[in-house]
Amino acid sequence: ENDPFALFERLFAEVPVGGVDALPDPAVLRRRAERQSIIDGVTADLSRIQQRVGQTDRYKIEAHLERLRAVETRLQSPTGSLGASCTPPNHQTIVSTEGYQRNGELQIANLAHAFACDLTRVATLQWQNGASGYQFPRPGGGMTAGHHGLTHKVLTAEDEADLSTISRWYADRFQTFIETLKSIPEGNGTVLDNTLIVWTSEHNGAGNHGRTDLPFVLAGRCGGYFKPGRFLQYNKAPHADLYIAIAHAMGLTDITQFGTPGIARGPLANLS
Repeated sequence: ENDPFALFERLFAEVPVGGVDALPDPAVLRRRAERQSIIDGVTADLSRIQQRVGQTDRYKIEAHLERLRAVETRLQSPTGSLGASCTPPNHQTIVSTEGYQRNGELQIANLAHAFACDLTRVATLQWQNGASGYQFPRPGGGMTAGHHGLTHKVLTAEDEADLSTISRWYADRFQTFIETLKSIPEGNGTVLDNTLIVWTSEHNGAGNHGRTDLPFVLAGRCGGYFKPGRFLQYNKAPHADLYIAIAHAMGLTDITQFGTPGIARGPLANLS
């Protein structure tokens, strides 16, 4: 969802403005009462289908229905499972005026408060598509080349300086995300303590998307699984191993592969 205000409406339409302890909006209560289960409406059709398919397909249908029912339950009574520190983000606190930065920081606020409200457990923040032509501000004047163009040319000293400026710009936004999560209390710590942010790039700086020595920055403890404050180097470990470790940190310990089969070697070591 590219529009941060549209995402806000999707996520927080039924969250009381004053947080979980505030009285719900009567219009919200009315909408919930009007909702009916889609699954209940097609029970007879589902029963006929399940009788005609094999056992394997029947298991798949049942698993799918179980997940749909869980989604319906959350939609019908979202405030029943909201986090204790749940409040909608106050977009009036975003002071950036430049559109690209402002939209990104609005999305950061959306995601941080969605985590605090337990409206989602996983999210992806992508600033641009893979061929971004966005021209970043340069101290003293604008850049003549877009970000994507700079990563695919023979770099001059000025180009190198521009890429460093861009990287610092994104690092500042990354810090904004960290500080936003740290500002929301949760349990004996903050939302950041129970979250993991993964910041990476699709290439290592080489002009042709080099895939060795890719940089990854992790922030947060994910409930205590990860030990922060370290710089770690691995000898040609596939990045799939990192994602397996993240899955294990979130309790999905049955995951042993990620991406292309046969590449991963298991959860990346020394992260906790």
